[in-house]
Amino acid sequence: MADPKLSPAFRWRAEFSLSDARLPWIFYWDGGDTAWAQDGPEWVALSVEEASSGSFTFSWPWFTTYLTVEKAGATLSGHFRDASRPDGVGPDGAVAKAYQLAFYAERSQAPLFPAASPDPMTIMPFLGRDWTVRFRDEQGETAAAGRFERSPDGDVSGTFLTPTGDYRFLQGTVVSDTLHLAAVDGSHLFLFWATLQPDGSLQGEFRSGASYRATWTATRDPDGYRQDPDQLTRLTGKTAEFGFCFPDLSGTTRCLDDPEWAGQVRIVQLMGSWCPNCLDETRFLLEQQARWPSGTFQVIALAFERGSQQEQWAKGPSRLATALAIPWPILLAGPADKQAASRALPALEAVLAYPTTIFVDKQGKIARIHTGFNGPATGQEFANFAESFERTIRELSGQEPLPKGRP
Repeated sequence: MADPKLSPAFRWRAEFSLSDARLPWIFYWDGGDTAWAQDGPEWVALSVEEASSGSFTFSWPWFTTYLTVEKAGATLSGHFRDASRPDGVGPDGAVAKAYQLAFYAERSQAPLFPAASPDPMTIMPFLGRDWTVRFRDEQGETAAAGRFERSPDGDVSGTFLTPTGDYRFLQGTVVSDTLHLAAVDGSHLFLFWATLQPDGSLQGEFRSGASYRATWTATRDPDGYRQDPDQLTRLTGKTAEFGFCFPDLSGTTRCLDDPEWAGQVRIVQLMGSWCPNCLDETRFLLEQQARWPSGTFQVIALAFERGSQQEQWAKGPSRLATALAIPWPILLAGPADKQAASRALPALEAVLAYPTTIFVDKQGKIARIHTGFNGPATGQEFANFAESFERTIRELSGQEPLPKGRP
């Protein structure tokens, strides 16, 4: 039986206004206190509050992002906003306006993108997982890999893998000779399009959020992208001592070498509550913690948060901790700036990505550093990391996972 909350009568097609394009999104809302949107295989519940007659706020459960909209019949109009980026003064002293994008939605059965080609499988029959990608923006060039899957009706799902993690769940289709992909997860607002070239390559554009723009090209080459995420983040020296002391969410200073964690395997997660890849890794760590005997390893999260003032930093992690029932400490390590993070952790040459996962052995020495996170959207890469994670925990702890079905 179909889920009544996902009835076609409650289906809305929305668009976010990006710099020079419109990002489509589908969600379901019956006018009550919950709206539903798909994020890959998961249905995400957005809380809905009526501020006044006809005015509503839609909030994502783990990010500080929300929609403020006015309802008029079968339409909604308003803005997408991020509470972690309010009005304020930027690092250069200039006034920084609150982050917002125009938003419009109407109750509709229209597809995410315009109708797919009549016979899309004949246009890009080779669209699959083996693409080497180059993104180019004003900062330079980034290598990536494209991972796509086709359905017989032309729908496309997939992701891009980069040195700092994947682009999570992308959904789209093929229209004429152009591939379209989109993602709206509460943090990422991604729009991709690319046109098939005579040589079989793809050339297109990438838009993200209010202003980011890049071009991208893709060629079929399964061996063109190779990155070892365990070799990207390095120590400043073989004898460098790794340690830290930061306040937790209650203001108590906690240190890596505190007696309560002495002699334990520790997993130090460099993360941010604004970071979707960090959300994926946090969920993975929660699942892993349940797989091993109690005390096998201790997770310690170091949160690098948006906002210029320390009192702002706790809001996002507190929300995330509540939404996911995170049992381990989250320490407020500094602003969401990789240079600031590198200064806060001088034993590392540089912090390159959120998340970065540092495995510390029972003697307090770093045994492994994993940069970025390839999450569930990547399929095999995610499975490979899960296997390597298990090997590392076995080696460092001397423990075995619990039998399946054991709590």
